[in-house]
Amino acid sequence: MPHCLVRFILLLLGLIPLGSAHAQKVLQIERLGSARTQKLSIGTVLTYQLHGDPVWYSGEIVNLLPEDSIVLFHNRYIKVDKIRAFRWELGWPRTVGRQLFWFGAGWSGFALIGTATDGNPDTRYEWSDAAVTGTSVATSWLLPKLFKYRKMRFGKNKRLRALDLDPAEQQP
Repeated sequence: MPHCLVRFILLLLGLIPLGSAHAQKVLQIERLGSARTQKLSIGTVLTYQLHGDPVWYSGEIVNLLPEDSIVLFHNRYIKVDKIRAFRWELGWPRTVGRQLFWFGAGWSGFALIGTATDGNPDTRYEWSDAAVTGTSVATSWLLPKLFKYRKMRFGKNKRLRALDLDPAEQQP
């Protein structure tokens, strides 16, 4: 019976990976003159633009081939130097826009309620109230249109590299 137990333990040890099961492959964004980098790992969803192509594509990084500088997506592979720019959607313009809309609606609502209930014939809803409401509603609509995306272009100040950071794969 102890012999079967030893085989079972050896079988379990064979199933447990000793070390890193996945190579540490990253797509690294480097800025000229800065030691700080940004690393994008496998599984990251990117929106990217290619040189000479105005269309923006989206895809999840399935694998990286650092030795050939290739990024593998589900439906295509692209050499890293063919990628012109990345684009990220910003969340704050929509949030601020919603807050501005409700600020304007609240301003007019309270001005109308105050005019209707204060019993003073000298106070009324004025053009300044309408201007505040109109300005905040227009800004709430315009803000997400103007600041929807953050774009990062690659060129002389920024570059993109595919790297394998696994020390076992590096040669002395």
